[in-house]
Parts: sequence; structure tokens; C-alpha cells
Amino acid sequence: MRKKYYKRRSSSGRIIAFIIVILITTIYYLLNHFGNNELMNFISSNLIIQTFLIFLSSLTIVSPFLPITFRKELNDEKVKKILSKEIKVYQYNEKENERIEKDASI
Repeated sequence: MRKKYYKRRSSSGRIIAFIIVILITTIYYLLNHFGNNELMNFISSNLIIQTFLIFLSSLTIVSPFLPITFRKELNDEKVKKILSKEIKVYQYNEKENERIEKDASI
């Protein structure tokens, strides 16, 4: 069997997201605790907010199995712009390599 090695993503984005979620839930708890459950009563009486929360909950449950992403379309102009930039970088690197080889041979 052949082992596959995957490049690990940095966990800093996940840690930041986790901290944001903890902060939001803590603020929600504190507002309800010190505000006589006014926020909870507002949510329970508002159908649009309930629908949005159910949508987010179901999206969270489904996302590991069916990730939702937005396609990014590239037109010809963007492709040419990216390509010309990469060609310039490649040419610059080639010139630098030639210069380094020349300096090293002296």
C-alpha cells in the first residue's frame, strides 16, 4: 500500500473561528442572563430569525458531506493578466539564476 501525504492547513484560522464562536455564545448567554431572557423571547416570537437559525443549523450538519462552495469564474482578460504576471516573474527568476551562476563561476 502506498501512503499519501497531505499538506496540513494551518490551524490559526480554525482557532480564530473557534474563539469567535465562543465569544458570540458567551455574549448571548450574558445578555439573556442579565436581561431577563429578553433576547430569547425576541427570538422565540420572530419566525424569520427561527427560520434563519434552522437554515444555519442544517447547513452545518450537511456541510461535511456536501460542501457548499461558490465558483469563481475567470474571463480571458483575468487569465491573460495572471499569465503575463507569471511570465514576468519567471523571466526575472531566470535572469537572477543566470546572474548567480555567472557570479559563482568567477
